[in-house]
Amino acid sequence: MLCFILSWLNKPQLSLPHPGPILNVLILKFWGMGSILLLIPGLKEFKKAHPDCHITVVTLAQNRELASMIPELDSIETLDFQNGLLVFLSQTALLIKKFRAKQFDIVFDLEFFTRFSAIFSFLCRGSQRVGFHDRSSFRGNLHHVEIPFNSYWHGTDTFTYAFLQKKGLKVLPATPWIKVPELDQRTIEHLFLERGWLGTNRQPIVCINPNAGPLGLERRWPSAHFRQLISMLLAQTSLRIVIIGSLSDRSYDEEIVASFMEQSSHRERLFLSAGQLNLAQLAAMISISDLLVSNDSGPLHLGVAVGIPTISLFGPETPVLYGPQGAGHLVLYKNLPCSPCINVFNNKTLFCRVGSNQCLTDISPAEVFEAIRRRFNLP
Repeated sequence: MLCFILSWLNKPQLSLPHPGPILNVLILKFWGMGSILLLIPGLKEFKKAHPDCHITVVTLAQNRELASMIPELDSIETLDFQNGLLVFLSQTALLIKKFRAKQFDIVFDLEFFTRFSAIFSFLCRGSQRVGFHDRSSFRGNLHHVEIPFNSYWHGTDTFTYAFLQKKGLKVLPATPWIKVPELDQRTIEHLFLERGWLGTNRQPIVCINPNAGPLGLERRWPSAHFRQLISMLLAQTSLRIVIIGSLSDRSYDEEIVASFMEQSSHRERLFLSAGQLNLAQLAAMISISDLLVSNDSGPLHLGVAVGIPTISLFGPETPVLYGPQGAGHLVLYKNLPCSPCINVFNNKTLFCRVGSNQCLTDISPAEVFEAIRRRFNLP
């Protein structure tokens, strides 16, 4: 209702004229670690076109650490849901008041369907407001420039179009896209040195992410498959293996590696880091590694952003929209008739017609092992 009422006060435009210099830009991107990483290529190109502009981002508090590693962002403001609705609304009101005084040249609302971000962008009063629109989700006419949301485009293409008014980039910016703090880089290097994993006889390090975000657990390759893959790597290669994840993933990851930790020879080559690292340290750990094997999840996009090769496992979600782009990335996807079954229009709610996530279970451990073997030219 508020979107409808406020729409009477706004007149959308058909294109973004960019009159005069662009010196002050606001980006609204509240949700999604993966989405934030996917917008970076377009942001880099926008910054190249407007090198003197000051870019402020507003995101949720849990994304501050990630935003701080994106060099193109000059200022970071956050909102926090965890302290209750009244505190959240108070923070929102104070930010809007602050932003109205700044008089932004452009406000980019980079949420796809969220009405809150549309209202927030309108109340901030940017000279030009840019946001996505889709007929299936009414957000009101609160943006000057309404970008058609095309659900058939890759996420990077979608964000790039918002920034540059053109689809995608012929050549993605050279990785890494983010800058890992030196202190965190040194911390992880020291950790690997202590384990004897760096130095003269260094063996390749493989990061394995068996997890997915709590809202998408159905995107996880079966734990038994991960267990079998790790067993094959330990028995048939000399690779070092790091299992990554958040604190909430720790018990799940422990179940996967428990049987291997019983042997000292395996413990020397296998490290469970889940729950022990902050986001910057996780980025550093992935960047020092030689390969990331991951489910469709935020850490996969983090691997792409720090510039290492990846092998990704897709099933309920489509790699056409979210898979890594560019050289060095292998996507394993069975493309079953019922896959993908989750998307942005059904709130990424899984309804598996076969009841067993066959799209993921059909990706065999032997297939992933063979992809790793080829990556390192192993016999």
